[in-house]
Amino acid sequence: MAGRNEVDQIHRIYKLCGSPSEEYWRKIRLPSNHMAKPQHKRKVREAFKDFSPEALSLADRLLALDPLERLTATDALMSDKDRVYPQAHQKLEKMKVNQ
Repeated sequence: MAGRNEVDQIHRIYKLCGSPSEEYWRKIRLPSNHMAKPQHKRKVREAFKDFSPEALSLADRLLALDPLERLTATDALMSDKDRVYPQAHQKLEKMKVNQ
């Protein structure tokens, strides 16, 4: 999903993940008119419709625009751990024991 430049990259993200809401702009304390804002609907579920329900849910949460709502890598590994990433979860548990 690499863009030709920074603006193109942002537009590609918005086309997939949806445009940020006015509430989001207020929360990050940037003026909402700092750049052109085409309004895009979130299309993550349509783009990855062939994924399993667990993987689709995980992808949707990983691609949240708001970093406070986005899963961390650790959260992602723990999410649906037995069905989506059993080997990664086992390695993560071993790392916790060895610390």
